[in-house]
Amino acid sequence: MAEGNTPARDFIADPSSTNAIIDAIYALIRAPEGLDDLVARIADWIGAEMALAASPALPGCRAVPLAYKMDFTAVMNEPELLMRPEFTLRALATGRAPGVFLFEDLMPADERTASPYWQKIMAPLGIASGILTVIRTGEDNGQPLIVNFFRTASRPPFSVAHVAAMEDLLPHLRRAFGILLDAPST
Repeated sequence: MAEGNTPARDFIADPSSTNAIIDAIYALIRAPEGLDDLVARIADWIGAEMALAASPALPGCRAVPLAYKMDFTAVMNEPELLMRPEFTLRALATGRAPGVFLFEDLMPADERTASPYWQKIMAPLGIASGILTVIRTGEDNGQPLIVNFFRTASRPPFSVAHVAAMEDLLPHLRRAFGILLDAPST
């Protein structure tokens, strides 16, 4: 635990707020422009300080509209690393994606000190802990989609309870984005 942090009660998802987020997920079908608001709402719900929804740059895949709640100014001088879907590739390599993953499980703390990606991208952004939610893989109609949530060292790291809460949202996110991204154009 970072200095100055007090032990926090592990995350427990409030059923009424979970239901409201699920309603907001399905509202995207009629109003996809609400993606930014949904990402921010989920970030607030799990206590993330930053969030990113993106279509990772995977071979043979088309882009999905992006939503950010981040300032990338500190890492713009690293475009090759910035565009590299490091954690998505690691999650896909587990064979458990779509799914929800703690960054700590995908890149242990002892590996971070030697990782150029962590040192040149994550560290300058102040990220100490994260959750990767792989909503869609490249096999999903060539339109992958991930949502990352981040915390700095000033907050306790995300826990398995946060992962479980995101796993509860995953089937709803997959259904809603399946309708949005796979429906024929009219």
